[in-house]
Amino acid sequence: RVTDSEAKATVARGYMESLERSRDRYELLQVELREKKMEESYGTV
Repeated sequence: RVTDSEAKATVARGYMESLERSRDRYELLQVELREKKMEESYGTV
């Protein structure tokens, strides 16, 4: 039987993990955008 506090801890852990993943995905997007901008600016040279 899962206690209420254990259930809350599990939910909190899952929430934190999804936050970590979405932050990683956001940072990857930022890097890709930055590289794309660099390529475009170098392309004009």
